[in-house]
Amino acid sequence: MYRLALILLLALPSCPSSDRPPQPDAHVFIVEKEMAPFEGEANSLKLFTPTGFIRVFEAPKLRVRIKYQISASDALRAKEVADACSPMWIQKGLRAELRIGPPKSYPMGRLGIGLEVHLPKGWDLDLGTRSGLLDTSAYQSRNQTLHSLSGDLRIGESRGLLIFQCDQGAIEIKGAFRQARGRSEQGNLRISKPAKNATLEYRTHKGTVLVQGGSEVSLRIGLRTLEGSVHTSVALTRKTDRLPGGWKMESLEVGKDPSPCRLDLVIERGSLMIGSK
Repeated sequence: MYRLALILLLALPSCPSSDRPPQPDAHVFIVEKEMAPFEGEANSLKLFTPTGFIRVFEAPKLRVRIKYQISASDALRAKEVADACSPMWIQKGLRAELRIGPPKSYPMGRLGIGLEVHLPKGWDLDLGTRSGLLDTSAYQSRNQTLHSLSGDLRIGESRGLLIFQCDQGAIEIKGAFRQARGRSEQGNLRISKPAKNATLEYRTHKGTVLVQGGSEVSLRIGLRTLEGSVHTSVALTRKTDRLPGGWKMESLEVGKDPSPCRLDLVIERGSLMIGSK
């Protein structure tokens, strides 16, 4: 059997009225459809939805359930829009795509697409959204790449490399990770399980970084900041060095474990919080 990368692509047209609220006579209808199974072998999955959600769960085989949230005048019109999306698998060499194309005349602001994905443990994930929710907290992946403009990220365990970007939404790393890189403009980052020997490089402009674990976790943190602050409810050692341009370097140590979680942080004007909860 050959190996192939699997891509799920939601091809939605750009529309200047995409953020237009529903019309006064419109109602919201939920239409759910089970996608036909993908006939092939894969170990990598790429998904994108402008709005709505993507939730990933572990299962023996790949299957996708699509949940359309449609603002329409009646149930019949909502069903017509869902049917017109016509999802289908397309294979291109070692790549497969699931394309979902709604009617070009239908405003994106009146159509949300949620994806509930079940697949075997240990796949590579590449997920994206404009303003929806990306949730892999119930799944263990190999590598993960997650990107969002204003939606939230809930990140599950990653056994390889984790890459994430979220400009304004909330980010929570709920599972263990080994190596991670991320950035945000104003989003807040919460790290629930900083594991031994893990490394994270993260940069934010105005966001807050919250590291949980307290005395049970050993941390080595290098923080470069311009006007940021540090708040802690656990014992730590701290050294501050002045850098050119008004920057400063904070070197923080929590715990004495010889294999700590290492965090390399750049927080320009936000804050770092270290606590047990």
